[in-house]
Amino acid sequence: MNIELGSGASLRLSGPWQRMQSLPDDPPDSQVFGYENDEGQGMLIVTPVADGGHFMPFDQAAALLGMRPALAKTESALIAAETGKTTSGRDFVYTIVKGSIEPSGVQYTLTLHAAFPEKFQLQGFFNERGTTGLREAMVWELSQRAPHAGTIAWTFDPYDASADGFLMNLSESPEYDAKLPSHSLTQARLVVADFASTKRSAVVQP
Repeated sequence: MNIELGSGASLRLSGPWQRMQSLPDDPPDSQVFGYENDEGQGMLIVTPVADGGHFMPFDQAAALLGMRPALAKTESALIAAETGKTTSGRDFVYTIVKGSIEPSGVQYTLTLHAAFPEKFQLQGFFNERGTTGLREAMVWELSQRAPHAGTIAWTFDPYDASADGFLMNLSESPEYDAKLPSHSLTQARLVVADFASTKRSAVVQP
């Protein structure tokens, strides 16, 4: 699945993504994609960012600072806030945030900003479906078998050890993605990898 990003650049998405029709409420010139599997479903919206529109700085500390007030107002947990470069040397910045959904499970929201040189946003929504909590159960069991199990923190903020409330948990660490390739969080991170990876990304410099 190829996504045109402007100026001749394109992104090749791996996985079972399909192009979807945009809705009247979607931002102008949106491209919409979706997938479903036994463990979750996702939607990815690619939109241009107009001059003066919200655009995260290509600086991790500044991106984190800008996110904290919004996280404090919502029942959301920070999973990632990172910067990087594509294989063609273009800067990008992204965040992944977790929120609860009814009646059970969680949604992971990916926001990625880049410019080629036009500014654009990738906004992804990745929901658990079916039997939820399997990732947590598997990693919890593994953590209890590990040496010094009693010293392993189950919940934490990846950037602020003093944070409390609704937080990321150990099962959401990237090292478990390979064991859970179809999980919604793994799929969110795979979009970032597709964007940045030499092997997976077809992003090219105009």
